[in-house]
Amino acid sequence: MGDIEKRDVAVFGLWWSWNYGSIMTYYALYRTIKDLGYSVTMIDRPGFKPDAPIYHSHGRRFAKEHYEAITPVFGFGEMRELNAYADTFVMGSDQVWNYGICRHYRGGMFFHFLDDDKRRLSYAASFGHPGFFAPEEEVAVTKSYLRKFDAISVREEDAVGVVNHTFGLQAARVLDPVFLPDREIYSVLAGKSEAKRNPLVAGDFIAVYILDGNPEKKAAAEYLSERLALPLVVMLDGTMANFEVNREKLGLYPAAENLQVEDWLYYIENCRYLITDSCHGASFAIIHEKPFVCIENEGRGISRFESLGRVFGLRNRFVSDAARIREREDLLLPPDYGRVRGILEQERARCLEWLAEALEREVLPVGEKGNEYLPPGQLLHDLAAGCYRRMKRIYRKLFRDERRA
Repeated sequence: MGDIEKRDVAVFGLWWSWNYGSIMTYYALYRTIKDLGYSVTMIDRPGFKPDAPIYHSHGRRFAKEHYEAITPVFGFGEMRELNAYADTFVMGSDQVWNYGICRHYRGGMFFHFLDDDKRRLSYAASFGHPGFFAPEEEVAVTKSYLRKFDAISVREEDAVGVVNHTFGLQAARVLDPVFLPDREIYSVLAGKSEAKRNPLVAGDFIAVYILDGNPEKKAAAEYLSERLALPLVVMLDGTMANFEVNREKLGLYPAAENLQVEDWLYYIENCRYLITDSCHGASFAIIHEKPFVCIENEGRGISRFESLGRVFGLRNRFVSDAARIREREDLLLPPDYGRVRGILEQERARCLEWLAEALEREVLPVGEKGNEYLPPGQLLHDLAAGCYRRMKRIYRKLFRDERRA
């Protein structure tokens, strides 16, 4: 324990992922917290061994190159050791609270291992679905963990309702971390990519980023290629072991092999148009102000697509059926990014203010944190009752004063 270099903040989440969007989500959160003046360590995935495939992911390669500190790997029964690494703990973004994922971490995604004097908060956590689909006993246990949080923020609009009504707690809706830094940080990474040195195609192109290929998505990409008279650059799911299977499912070429996150950033930043079924793909199209269409991916959760589209007023760029793209001439035109830019500036300022305040919030005992959720009707009732009690005290005092007079 004597050689531990304690940081201000420890970030936990799925930063070691194969998924390009998840890799960038944590990098953006890390950079944002650093820019707010804190030192940061990343909590490594608990309970896995060096021979696990994820240990050699391109996400881990990226992490080793860009994070100032990463904790050792602790077993699930050893996670209390993490208390020594920081005083503030941040649960990061993406589907960390999707029960199908977080149940494998045995309460870790809700900081069950932390001492009561540690500050804990979430930034843009996601349930992945409009509910926490866990057994009742797990819901109760999870609520006991969340009550210890000093601040809770979630990524989707409907996730606010899940926290309010399933757990009886307050939550704020915030942007995915990828929207917080200046986009120049992504351009710097893209500038170091192999794709910049040796691009798949010369000249302008349409970027295709498809996680779950099928004939309808293939036909939509081919239609756009024909209408815009541009070649395709195809990017698939980042799990390298599934590359051949995913390429066969989509059936489009050329598909980028051994695609690193820097290459992924390069192709999105430099494309003329993006077609994707990824929420993070759409997010980076917005960041780089690219014309795009996003096919909602029901198998990976619809709510994030709906929320992203509504926040930026771009709901019309999201389609539920790839076959309908050829019926939508408006999708060939760029969005009004002047308006979107204004929304992003306001949202970014609000979210940075929320995060900065949460990182300094006083750690109070459970029951004194003021984080319980009161339905609007109950809130009005409590306000009215409080006003009545105050007025009653005033009139009693006036009555006593009159009698004395």
